[in-house]
Amino acid sequence: MIDEESSIDYWRTDPRAFADAWLHDDSPYWNNPDWPSDWSDMCCQLNGDTYEYQVCRAVMTEEEQNLYNALPEIVTAWRGINFPTGEDPAVAFDYGMSWTLDRERAVRFANRFLGVYKHDGRRYDRAFVAETKVHKSAIYALFSCRGESEVVLDPEVLAICNIQEVAMV
Repeated sequence: MIDEESSIDYWRTDPRAFADAWLHDDSPYWNNPDWPSDWSDMCCQLNGDTYEYQVCRAVMTEEEQNLYNALPEIVTAWRGINFPTGEDPAVAFDYGMSWTLDRERAVRFANRFLGVYKHDGRRYDRAFVAETKVHKSAIYALFSCRGESEVVLDPEVLAICNIQEVAMV
């Protein structure tokens, strides 16, 4: 078994494998609750007693790095989820790391699996899209390979600007 420290050492030797593991996991947070700390360990650098925040350039392709470089300093991103009736959807955005630069893509994600019973036995029958504005430096990585315009954000710096319920598509 690989301990956490040697796991990060491995990912640092092959950052594209780290990206591939992320990109091939359809529900990263549910399948590996350590993703936030893994991303933080990969993308933050200790400088004295504080961590300096930096994007994980090595996990992105050259094309994705160019897209990242072209982003404005303040970036608007969206995240789509579905949630059970009667529960506050805001809690679901607290730990979400996968966001998109495309609002319509977020709406599609919000409607994906709508009405099904999930891992916790509850029926997820309401679709929501959250909007956030983050500084470009809060983006761990940008992935364009699946046509999703995905940005991986540090959940610790998220401030949700707006949550809207969206109609089923």
